[in-house]
Amino acid sequence: MNPNIPWKTRGNGAVCFKIGMQVNGDKNRIGKIDNSDIFCYTNDNISSGIEFIDRVDNLINDVFENYAKLEDDNTNPGYVILNQKPPSDLYYHGVQGILTLKQIKEIINSLNGFYRGYKNSRGLIGATASIAWNHNLDRTYELITYRYKDKWGSNRYIDDESVKKIDKLYPSTFDNYDYDNKHNRRIDWCKPGVSDGLFLFFQEDFHTEGRNENPENLLSF
Repeated sequence: MNPNIPWKTRGNGAVCFKIGMQVNGDKNRIGKIDNSDIFCYTNDNISSGIEFIDRVDNLINDVFENYAKLEDDNTNPGYVILNQKPPSDLYYHGVQGILTLKQIKEIINSLNGFYRGYKNSRGLIGATASIAWNHNLDRTYELITYRYKDKWGSNRYIDDESVKKIDKLYPSTFDNYDYDNKHNRRIDWCKPGVSDGLFLFFQEDFHTEGRNENPENLLSF
């Protein structure tokens, strides 16, 4: 989203998932949770009814209430469930300009969507804009490893030499190490529950690199 927005959330980002009850299309492994592989399927014809939306709402709401840092003044999250994409220019407006919460709610309602916001609910803006993104555009990928809960809040150690090694072994990765300033870029942005993050241009490198990690859970976006 627009990096110049003064009231952006702590992460200034949104995650969009295409979900449904049907399982068909190409199968791709995207991670592992509790030692079970997680897969996604390519299917552009997913439909979901009220009962399914209620189920998803309950699941997401439970995650927010248990893990969102709502005590932080800058944490104002929200989520949106839609059966159809908003116009793609909504995404560009969110990246290059300013969208109001009133505009976003009007768009969601016009699409018969569902939303839930927390505190001032500004997270709904990024959530809706992310759904509007055109996936045929240029993209990058991110591999995120998650810490065991008993490690949350403690210092983490990601040594410089291993980061430099990954930078050389996997040319599709980027923003690993700043050689001019001798700065390990894979440490700064990490939040309490995140062990590490790796940015890539090519999806094939995900699990090749990920097998060298020992996190609790592993997901790629």
